[in-house]
Amino acid sequence: MMDLFFTIFLITVSPDSTKCFLCHSEIRAQYKNSVHYSEEIICSDCHGGNSFTTDMKKAHGGNFIGIPGKRKILKVCSNCHSSADKMAPYGVPFNQEALYLMSAHGKLLLKGKNIQNIPVCSDCHDYHDVRKVSDKYSPANKMNIHKTCGVCHESEEKKYKNSIHYYYLIQKGDLSSPTCIDCHGSHGAYPPGYKDIDKICGKCHQLVRKYFISGIHYKPFIETGLKECEACHGNHEVKEKSLELWDRTCTGCHSEKEEAIRVSQEIKIFLKETYESYEEANEWVKKIEKIPLEVVDLKNRLEDARIDMEANLGITHLFSVEEVKKEIEKYKGVFDDVKHEAVYKFKLFQTRYLLIPILWFMIFVTIFLIIEVRRGVKKE
Repeated sequence: MMDLFFTIFLITVSPDSTKCFLCHSEIRAQYKNSVHYSEEIICSDCHGGNSFTTDMKKAHGGNFIGIPGKRKILKVCSNCHSSADKMAPYGVPFNQEALYLMSAHGKLLLKGKNIQNIPVCSDCHDYHDVRKVSDKYSPANKMNIHKTCGVCHESEEKKYKNSIHYYYLIQKGDLSSPTCIDCHGSHGAYPPGYKDIDKICGKCHQLVRKYFISGIHYKPFIETGLKECEACHGNHEVKEKSLELWDRTCTGCHSEKEEAIRVSQEIKIFLKETYESYEEANEWVKKIEKIPLEVVDLKNRLEDARIDMEANLGITHLFSVEEVKKEIEKYKGVFDDVKHEAVYKFKLFQTRYLLIPILWFMIFVTIFLIIEVRRGVKKE
């Protein structure tokens, strides 16, 4: 009967009633910020023992775990996080332990060498201050995870901070931009093999992957073991696409006498001309906007074409001059049309601007002549 009463007591009691904080008061503040506190997960659920007694022997008795080791932490967390009954109501996956053990981290943990340097649950999610991943203060939050991974992978984080992915994620706040877990996974973290990189990058760059697989590079890359996308763009320090990067990348494999370089230069010249057309159109739109003249339609057409063109530049991975021109030429046409319309508006304004003083001058001259004629008539 007492066991039943004690069980009911544990189920209905508030986490604030735990006696553990009489000794461990420094942990209380951390714990109260955690998702475990809000879901009434108490100290003994993870550490065992009895959280509702002030008797030290009873509190630390039975199945009590003080500071669990690395392997023990995995098992403690998995007691709940591998349970479908406990996790399903929250919509949280319950295969995290299995994924972890398949990961590079998990395999190293199982080998049993230098396990203190191998991350487990608490290294990425903290111990007592375990927050939801959506919480901006969580070390596993998308905006923070690069710093968490960087504790061990310092050089990779340093490179990532120089990448276009980091710029868009952190500087621009674009959550669609990838960080460590988007490419490597989280609990199932594993370095992708060279034949899988196009699949990893293709999760975001679907059209680029389609063109790359259809292009001339895919087969030789696989045959020679080149790391697909990474071979040209790098992995952690991915730079923004540019014509300078185009030159540097191509000459890394091809000599200047090869046909491949001639093709790449022809594509580059066309792309340069297209970008220049956009810049010229943009400058003219800005110029007439300052006058000010109505430019909303011109700006919208220009920006829509630019965004659409950027989204379709993946066609360059085909390395076909004809295909690239066929796809990109229509955007160049829009840029040229916008420029011509802006120039026409400017010239029309200039004409009107010059005509107004001339018209007023002619009006004044006409009035003066009429007055003089009337004076002459009166004298007669």
